[in-house]
Amino acid sequence: LKQEHPQASFSTAAQSAPVAMFNEPEQSLDWLSRVMPVGAQRGRNQADWLLHLGSPARQAAVPASVPFASARWTLPLSNDATTLSSIENERNVLRTQKGHPLPLVTPLAVGDSLLLPTQDGLQAIDIRSGRPLWPIDNAREFDNQGIARRIWRDAAFGSLATDGHTVYLVTGNDELPDDSLATGNSQVIFWRGGPWGGEQGGLEAAVQNRLTAVSIAGQGKLLWSLDGDSPEHPELAGGTFLGNPLPYGGQLFVLVEVQGAIRLYCLDAASGSVDWWQELAVVENNIGSDVFRRMAGASPSISDGVVVCPTSAGGVVAVDLATRSLLWAYQYPRLPKSMNDPNRGLTPTIRQGERWIDASAVIAGRRVVVTPPESDEIHCLDLFTGEVLWSQKRGQSLYLAAVQGGLAVLVEAKQMTAVQLENGNSAWKLPLPAEVSGRGVLSKSGQYHLPLANASILQVDLAEGKNLGAVRACRSLTPGHLSWHARLFISMGPQYIEAYDDRQDLQTRMEELAAKTPQDPELLYDRGRIALTDGNLPAAVESFRGAWQGGKSSRYRAALVSALQDASAANLPDSAGYRKQLDKLLGF
Repeated sequence: LKQEHPQASFSTAAQSAPVAMFNEPEQSLDWLSRVMPVGAQRGRNQADWLLHLGSPARQAAVPASVPFASARWTLPLSNDATTLSSIENERNVLRTQKGHPLPLVTPLAVGDSLLLPTQDGLQAIDIRSGRPLWPIDNAREFDNQGIARRIWRDAAFGSLATDGHTVYLVTGNDELPDDSLATGNSQVIFWRGGPWGGEQGGLEAAVQNRLTAVSIAGQGKLLWSLDGDSPEHPELAGGTFLGNPLPYGGQLFVLVEVQGAIRLYCLDAASGSVDWWQELAVVENNIGSDVFRRMAGASPSISDGVVVCPTSAGGVVAVDLATRSLLWAYQYPRLPKSMNDPNRGLTPTIRQGERWIDASAVIAGRRVVVTPPESDEIHCLDLFTGEVLWSQKRGQSLYLAAVQGGLAVLVEAKQMTAVQLENGNSAWKLPLPAEVSGRGVLSKSGQYHLPLANASILQVDLAEGKNLGAVRACRSLTPGHLSWHARLFISMGPQYIEAYDDRQDLQTRMEELAAKTPQDPELLYDRGRIALTDGNLPAAVESFRGAWQGGKSSRYRAALVSALQDASAANLPDSAGYRKQLDKLLGF
């Protein structure tokens, strides 16, 4: 600006009075802070978990310590035992395909609400108690057996997006390929027409989906909805949304396939109207022949004015946000039997656990790391030029855990590995005490909290690849994908959602409460939980009894009953006394 307009002055919405240009180069940053002061975002908590992986760059670090072993609450995805059984059966089917399946649903967190997709729309849960708050579109619980396939196979379904006020989700991806029993000679399940036979008219119906916006304050009130048939949006005619949008600066950035071309659309977040679009690539096989591309959940990432767009079709493209023009494109070899191969009368398997599970591009500084589901490699690029810094085979890796301290950390089924971000050289390897059961969460201290199938959450020092110990869940439920919000670890497993207190925050809160109200029921309840995890059953019973007598909450009563049952069955001096107390509490 100084070189091009040395005598100019500038005003902005934040600084209405014109500000003249600086005189010396060393004054430039102070001048910039006057013209465009940096202020805190308004209208939401900065700790809100608004996007898949937590931020527009697809990597968030949170101020977490370690989870407390006793879950604050546990909520099944469904009260229907058949549905829960079908979810487990689907996992077993995927395991027989020599994969290591992980659930693909990750909730969002805004204020006191936890938001997750359902078969029919969206569900809100009170994050402190686990109590369901509101549904939309007559949303049921997970009571449809078709949800099992979506949990394990449909990343587009599992990754919502919100700006803190409105939730954006792609709906209508109902026709998922059921390849559970597929073999090399299986008949295609959803015929798409075209040169391989079938009716041409079936193509649009097979790929139709919608982008929907609903209000959080309005408890799921529908704000707007659009699809490829919306007459008021001719720019989207015939389009299929490849994944959920990325809210950014009052706009939505979403990838859409239109008649074999993949485009980046910028929409107005308030109305859904198209502000502008940029064509990125043309695909050999359109989405009518490739139902799996619709399930990959391709969504942009943004950092430093660059929009990085995975296509799930053999390439990644970057767009300059300032000029709305193509910045660079990178093409990589696709798997011989990738998600993008045409069906050609066969049903290819989704191979959950034998490929990258996440299409998101992770941005760290000037580096972009991409792990495309249709590629068997990891690729590291320069954010501004697209220059390939390095690429290497996936090996047994399932997902990129984090880019931290100059390292790219990868998670395998039974091992974590780290490679140097600059050259891809190996930095360390860490064997895991059990198989991984989901994606972890990164803390600002450089620890990674990794969920494991032995019902524990492992803490790993990413700088040195050290095992710092694990917290084992008291109820022995296997944790799933982790996030952190409102000083709670949230675990989204395939069958249960759980919330774990942050141990350091819990202790601080208890100390403050003890100084003010020593007999507060919630304080006594938390003391009972700590005594229970420490194996001190008598102390747990005493604390839970005090909480129940002071608060008469069903939660306190349930904790007291459970502790009395454990104490009655244990070899304690007063086991008979605990049995009498239990009988009295139960009304016997």
